[in-house]
Amino acid sequence: MVGTAIRPSPVDGHGNWDGSGHRFVAVAQHARISQPALSRIEGGGGVPTLATLGRLARAMGTTFAITVGQDTA
Repeated sequence: MVGTAIRPSPVDGHGNWDGSGHRFVAVAQHARISQPALSRIEGGGGVPTLATLGRLARAMGTTFAITVGQDTA
């Protein structure tokens, strides 16, 4: 789930997650989406586009694999 990856992600490269939301704000800014939109995605209440998922992956320094049926897209 996207939400579980957002909070612990070392976006700033320092690993300083203090629960203050600074990293959440940084992910939203780097992914060029609003904080409310990121919050919806995090909570499973939104359906992000592939472009948005790509920006989120880059902002979090990770990748996503999308599986459709038996094939990986």
